[in-house]
Amino acid sequence: MGLFLMIIFALIPSIFLYQETLKFGEVNYLVFFSKAVALSGIVFYCFNFILSTRAKLLENIFMGLDKLYIAHRLAGIFALIFLIQHPLLLLLRYQDKFISLILPPEKNLDVVAGVLAFDIFIIVLVITLFVSIRYNKWKGIHKFLGLSLFLASIHVFLIPSNTSAGFLRYYILGFCVLALISYVYRTLLFKLLVKRYTYLVKSVVNITEDITEISLKEIDKKMKYKAGQFAFYSFQSKYITDEIHPFSFVSNPKDELIKIIAKRSGDYTERLHGLNPDTLVKVEGPYGAFGKYSKKNKQLWIAGGIGITPFLSMLKEVSSKEITLIHVVKEEKDLIYQKEIKESGIKYIPYNSKKEGRIDVEKIMKLSPIKDLGILMCGPLPMMKDLKKQFKKQGVSGNHIFFEDFALK
Repeated sequence: MGLFLMIIFALIPSIFLYQETLKFGEVNYLVFFSKAVALSGIVFYCFNFILSTRAKLLENIFMGLDKLYIAHRLAGIFALIFLIQHPLLLLLRYQDKFISLILPPEKNLDVVAGVLAFDIFIIVLVITLFVSIRYNKWKGIHKFLGLSLFLASIHVFLIPSNTSAGFLRYYILGFCVLALISYVYRTLLFKLLVKRYTYLVKSVVNITEDITEISLKEIDKKMKYKAGQFAFYSFQSKYITDEIHPFSFVSNPKDELIKIIAKRSGDYTERLHGLNPDTLVKVEGPYGAFGKYSKKNKQLWIAGGIGITPFLSMLKEVSSKEITLIHVVKEEKDLIYQKEIKESGIKYIPYNSKKEGRIDVEKIMKLSPIKDLGILMCGPLPMMKDLKKQFKKQGVSGNHIFFEDFALK
């Protein structure tokens, strides 16, 4: 729903632009499309900033923060596709002014702002979307998009066009203002306005050689969360960078301590294994809607590797439900928390893909029914997407299949 609404909002300017263009007689389609892609592109660009706020309302509209982040990334890609066509279409009409479309001329603030906005936008967005760099550097480069947005807003409202007056002017103005407010909020005010809870590391236990359980105790106010959700954590230690990372709750809201688990997958998670007790932690959240939309009493849970975490949080919520949990791992040692899972009373099926082969729906159907129940999955994204396609081929409605994928970028 959220992605559909975003696309509709981005296409509305083109509809009104066409109606406005018709008033002046015959339509010059080269000029029309150059303006249309610019207006739709700037709306997508604005959405890229608006969605980055992680507002609860937006999370609900997009049915989960992971879906919101996917839409955020798509908004950037759509903005790139649309906006890059604007100067190219202009070039077809003004072939003798190619250099001025890349390097800003000395006069005309409207043109200078547009060219600079475009240059900054292309450089930064190509880096953020297609170049693999460390998160802190990615985050720093990403801030330059705010300057690009500001310059683009100047370009839109100073250059003589259909946005000089009327509905289009206020429509685009509204999105630009909202996007600029979102940028200021996200880069300057986020830490001041967003509630962060202060916790203390109580224990660090290495469950396996590469999986660590971290228990946290609140210092002042306890965070209220729901089973299956996650939060962002920033550990205040000189041995670990203070960047935020998402981890699902392993603990249940009824538990005294918050528990999370981390698997070694890079420098950051590697250092978490050596975390000292009594380390201060800033926790932001909760986020996520995993399991929220499945109201069926019969459910099939499929966990891939460390994707078992949200299900562990949900174990104490299953008393009135008939649950089957399939935990897919590559190594026996990754079958963690087996005691707690078995004691919960649900049907538990460990699955070793190294021994039994890659998991697929045909194998799942031999282990559990798949019709007339809610299917929840958490694990590697390719696995979840592949299984969802297979489930749908077997006649399972997409409305009964839920999965959560999360990444910062």
